[in-house]
Amino acid sequence: MSFSNLSVGQTYVCNGAQVAFNIPFAFLPGETSVIKVYLIVNATPKRESWTLLTVGAGPSQYALNDPTTPTQITTVTTYAATRSIRVERETLKTQETSLGSNGVASYLPEEIEDQLDREMMALAELQARILEAEAEDVVEDAGGASSQENGKLLDWQVGVEYEEGQAIVYLKNLFRASEDHTSIDFLIDYVQDGKWEQVVVQGIQGNPGATGALGATGAAGAAGALGAAGPAGADGVFSAIASQGEAQTGTDNAKGMTALRTKEAIASQVPNLAVVTGLLAADTTLQNRVTTLETKVTALEATQNGGDRAVGWQLLANNSGPTRLLGRLNSPSGEGDPLQLDSDGARSARIEVEIKRKTDLTTRFTTAILRIHYVEGTWYLGKESETKLVGALSGVTWGVEQTGEVGYPVYTSDLQAGVQEDDETYIAWRILEISRVQ
Repeated sequence: MSFSNLSVGQTYVCNGAQVAFNIPFAFLPGETSVIKVYLIVNATPKRESWTLLTVGAGPSQYALNDPTTPTQITTVTTYAATRSIRVERETLKTQETSLGSNGVASYLPEEIEDQLDREMMALAELQARILEAEAEDVVEDAGGASSQENGKLLDWQVGVEYEEGQAIVYLKNLFRASEDHTSIDFLIDYVQDGKWEQVVVQGIQGNPGATGALGATGAAGAAGALGAAGPAGADGVFSAIASQGEAQTGTDNAKGMTALRTKEAIASQVPNLAVVTGLLAADTTLQNRVTTLETKVTALEATQNGGDRAVGWQLLANNSGPTRLLGRLNSPSGEGDPLQLDSDGARSARIEVEIKRKTDLTTRFTTAILRIHYVEGTWYLGKESETKLVGALSGVTWGVEQTGEVGYPVYTSDLQAGVQEDDETYIAWRILEISRVQ
């Protein structure tokens, strides 16, 4: 616990645990002392921001202290180091004491106390002379009679009759009689009966303190509302009309285009109808020539190697087979007669296959080349190669079914993960038969 020692008051910086605080004042016999306890926020230590605490028993917010025995004040709550406890003694007498490191009052030796008393008396006499010089003006301003006799203020005395407005000195403080009365006991007159009011003589105002540093700049406020939309601008006006040449060139961006100039610009950019008609006629002739050429190529392919070509396409079922390749397209699904090879014709063939398999999870796209041969009464089919274009290999295996001397190429598909999309899943093929060598 750290503290600063002040006359008739003691400030303790809290530590979050302590609730008992010493009252370190020495009290004179016969004097009633009122102890008040305040809570101070260290960040705002000015007296006007102090909070008076309720301590001791009963509803009152003060404690009466035994004048002869210093004691302690106990708060209800513990306070963190950001708070301080202020213990003050309200009395008519001013006393000072010092505290040791343990927070207990330590009293001065008698000879030092005597010297301190002499110094205090000299200070009191100086204060009394100042008060004497100002008392008459103070009392007259209060509306009372002068209290000076032989140029000195009266000391308070028991049994003396005082007039309203008369000023006296009691314990080095200036008081004014609030009504006519005969003195009994000053504390009774002052505290209980309220027949005296203390007069405070203020000194001249001191110079203003230095200006404190500027605080940090606060956060920016929210953006204000948008202003109203401005009025619409006036319609633009072209300074000139484009010439025919300017309209057809199309590079001037400052002059206006009339309907005529627009027509002239379009006509200059669009080909002449006669030219378009001639191009169309030439394109028709070219198409006829291409068709003739394609016919000749087809005929040439049919005679090459002495074989015939056939093509087919069909849906590819997932996790099914063996399924025969279909040789004729009679419906959109590719259903038709199965592809078959008779040993009376060609005894070997080359089959090119394109396979696409698609589900909602994966896609496979491959091409393969198959070889099929008839050897000593039996058809054999093998995969020469398979090329992966997208995803994994097709997952299709190949075989051949045989009836007599007729062979039927068949395939079996594995299980591809996901839900199959039929419009994206198919098998397409074409075959080149190789004729028997006579």
